[in-house]
Amino acid sequence: PGAGGLDPAVGVDLRYFLDASGFSRKMAPMDEPGMIWLDGVFAVNDAAGKRRMVAKYARMKSLGEASERGMMVYDDEKEQFVTVVRDGPEFLLFADSGHPFGVEVGGERYYYFPTPFQLGVRMRVKAAYESAIDPKQYEILTALEIAQDKGKGLRWVSSGALLAGSGLSRHELIAALRKEKDAHCLLYDVETGKAVTPQSGSVYWNAYRGKWVMITVQFGGEASFLGEVWYAEAETPIGPWGYARQVVTHNRYSFYNPKHHPYFDADGGRLIYFEGTYTHTFSGTEPEATPRYDYNQVMYRVDLGDVRVYLPEAVYETTAGEGAARYGMGRSFGARGEPAFYAMRPGRAREDMVAVYAVKADGGGRLATRGAAAGARPVFFGMAAAAETGGEMGALLYEYVNEKTRARRYGVASPGEGWVRGREPLCRVWERPAVSTAGDWLAQPWSE
Repeated sequence: PGAGGLDPAVGVDLRYFLDASGFSRKMAPMDEPGMIWLDGVFAVNDAAGKRRMVAKYARMKSLGEASERGMMVYDDEKEQFVTVVRDGPEFLLFADSGHPFGVEVGGERYYYFPTPFQLGVRMRVKAAYESAIDPKQYEILTALEIAQDKGKGLRWVSSGALLAGSGLSRHELIAALRKEKDAHCLLYDVETGKAVTPQSGSVYWNAYRGKWVMITVQFGGEASFLGEVWYAEAETPIGPWGYARQVVTHNRYSFYNPKHHPYFDADGGRLIYFEGTYTHTFSGTEPEATPRYDYNQVMYRVDLGDVRVYLPEAVYETTAGEGAARYGMGRSFGARGEPAFYAMRPGRAREDMVAVYAVKADGGGRLATRGAAAGARPVFFGMAAAAETGGEMGALLYEYVNEKTRARRYGVASPGEGWVRGREPLCRVWERPAVSTAGDWLAQPWSE
């Protein structure tokens, strides 16, 4: 739109690549039999400074089995993709790359990949041509231990180091990484607290929300097997993802591989657009297919200023042993704390919510719903203690006082032995979901 294109609310004026007969032509031709699928498409400079568009390809025997995988590069003269690296079915440790997005870490530019099936940002590569075509340079976010590596917990490790030091075969390593990702990458319905399995989708920085936002389709939804679309957001590109809101439903119809298009964002990112593949395949039957629209791309718009997509966020606790704890939201707290529970950010609370402040008290500070100084800004908002909202994840927030030190901590469960719970709850909050709480706190969106 900024270069003379249509307002996406009106439509998208597509230009097709055509063959001599006027039909859409092959964009990734190969001599061998099988469907050719491209994903993980991104642009990098080569050693000579030329801009190259690369993509991971898969030559498929069937919907679920690949004959080979590798890398292709777009040939500007042929206006087609040509192979540059050919390999077996297990080319990358995460076979499917999804929709890459740009991230800057310590002045170094990377492409991060929201690897699908199920969706989780667990792979990245430096934004350079030689890195992009070398499978050993793709880095994996993992807690697996490897030889000659003292790192513990989730951290970025090159594929080459994992293959050399994990003690596992390539096939075993791929299976272990898949199992690890699937255990960590879940969302939770903000209305009911039920777990949602994100199947595929995209992640991009959104300036309006000041967060990384995810659009994903649910695997095994109630109304459709592969057609329920959810919105979620996080402080860093890998999470922690917590609660999500369903934004589109399709009754017995699929809407798979949804992708947010940031270049269509309007009003500073308040309005976002995403498309997906609309088909009865996987979720419905042929007689239910929409005439002339089955297996088309359909685009939707979401208004992120709508209160219905305001989501609870992590409230982090920073404390040293049994000392006084501090609570807050955002990157400054998340980079050095752990999520204690989830609540609503100031400025996004409904009128019926309860403001919680940090106030002075003997032995340090405390959280309270009253007694704050005039003009004080709430730390967060919770639901009224008597409220029944929050689904299975809604829980009462209590103050706990240490019997020895008189230090105070806050949570939905006791911190441990020697902590005495207050008589009355402050409010009702959302529990911390049982998923990974790791964050990539050095990661930033690309600077211009």
